[in-house]
Amino acid sequence: MKNELILSNFITKQYDISKLKKMIDLFLQLVESFQIMLNDKSYYIKYSSNYEIRVGGSRQPTSSKIESFFIKEYNDTYKKEQLLLKYKCAVNTLSDIERQVFIETFVNKKHISNIRDELFSYNDKVILIKKSAIVKVSLSLGLDRFMDLF
Repeated sequence: MKNELILSNFITKQYDISKLKKMIDLFLQLVESFQIMLNDKSYYIKYSSNYEIRVGGSRQPTSSKIESFFIKEYNDTYKKEQLLLKYKCAVNTLSDIERQVFIETFVNKKHISNIRDELFSYNDKVILIKKSAIVKVSLSLGLDRFMDLF
């Protein structure tokens, strides 16, 4: 477990973790709904054994609006696909340990004590890893812009 990959307690305290956690929960509900609405197997979220997310193959979200108009019709389906791809990219940028704690917490809904036991770690370390993952994913998804709404 490399400490340099995990945000420090000082940095995570700069954010309201409880609000970010709520936003991530709501975002994941949106992701689940979009998967159902798209009804396209290539956009189903798959979690590998090393906790990497796979969705849409090797596709990446399109960053340029002009580019997206030329590549594909810019409609609701396209926006849903882009959101799923953005989620994949956000979670896959986490360190291995952060990704594992994130998925176990938000997807598998495991309690922190169960995650701690699986990692053979102590509570404070797992909590710090969880907070680091929450901040990184939230910033990557741009959820920090909506802090005032919660």
